[in-house]
Parts: sequence; structure tokens; C-alpha cells
Amino acid sequence: MKKNDYRYQIARSFTRKVNTGNYTSADFFASHTQEMPATTTEEEKKKISEGLFLSAKLEVEAAIIEFHKAEEKKKNIQSNTEFEFGLEKQAESDEDEAGSYEEKLKAANKGLGLK
Repeated sequence: MKKNDYRYQIARSFTRKVNTGNYTSADFFASHTQEMPATTTEEEKKKISEGLFLSAKLEVEAAIIEFHKAEEKKKNIQSNTEFEFGLEKQAESDEDEAGSYEEKLKAANKGLGLK
């Protein structure tokens, strides 16, 4: 079949907006298109259209899942950084109150019977 034999083109798209909090959102969009010959039946066009829509929807849903995974990873990194910073601050105040970290470690090891 030659390129000139195509007479119909079906385009289906899917979009979804996801609330990310603080009055912000992320938009996801996919569009799928297929050309078909002029002899394509209405039933075939309907099936192609449904398939294109489903394909676009699945693409958007997969992108949203990846987006959420990336956001969760960012939150974990931020949380870990805040936690570590908090521990550093606590360790600094502990050192000021009861000597250096090394002294505490030696005392703890001695108490446990370790060198």
C-alpha cells in the first residue's frame, strides 16, 4: 500500500492533572495517532481509536507513577538530610556537655569490656 492510499488518521489523547500540594499541580499528556487506508471499516476504526486511547492513557499513568516515585525519593533524601543535620547538631551539643565523641566511645567500649 502506498502512502497516498491512506485517507484517514485517528488521533487520541489523554491528559491528567495531579495535585502536588501547596496549590501546585503537574500536567501529564500523551497523544497517539494512526493512519489507515480509506477502505478501513467503521468497526476497525472504532477498535483502532479505543486502542490508541488506551495506549495514551497507559503512557500517562506510567509517567505519573514515575513522577510519584521521583517525588518520594526527593522527600526521602530531604528527610535524611534533615535527620542527619539534626544528629550533627545533637552530637555537637553532646560534645559540649560531656566531652568529645572519642571520649564517649572509649567510655562506652570500656563499659562493655571492649578495647
